[in-house]
Amino acid sequence: PVLAKAGIGARALSPVGPALALPCAEGTGAHIDGGQFAVRQAPGTRMLAVTTVAARAMSMTDVAVAASAALLAGCPCGRPGPVVELA
Repeated sequence: PVLAKAGIGARALSPVGPALALPCAEGTGAHIDGGQFAVRQAPGTRMLAVTTVAARAMSMTDVAVAASAALLAGCPCGRPGPVVELA
């Protein structure tokens, strides 16, 4: 119920390496928690790399993920953090 009230359809959670991408009800992308993860895209590709930014028992730096996606500049909803368009 909490996710539904926030406009998030839990049925569409998508793993992006160690992170989860949640679809946005207002945009075409999926949000990743920017307080936990940084995401970058290799130039000219649809390959993403994820870095943990929060204190964790096991931190990761530039972990290549198998998900094919494009890193978007933002989302119409205005929420902060990385937004990806999954293939």
